[in-house]
Amino acid sequence: MTETPTSPGWYWLQHAVFRRQAGIWHELHPMIVELSRNDNGPLMISVCGDDGARSVDDLVVGEWVGPLVPLQ
Repeated sequence: MTETPTSPGWYWLQHAVFRRQAGIWHELHPMIVELSRNDNGPLMISVCGDDGARSVDDLVVGEWVGPLVPLQ
């Protein structure tokens, strides 16, 4: 699926290209990300192992898999 999900949760994201102030960031490897939203704010992407979050508006392209279901 290439469309960005609209529901908060955990997803796999691969072949991601992000727009950043310093230019374009392209992640070649699949990564686990969390989509979250604070109140009425924009949907944010947190990359597992990265301290910062970025807006989904910064994502130029990516392939999504999920949502991931936690193990019981």
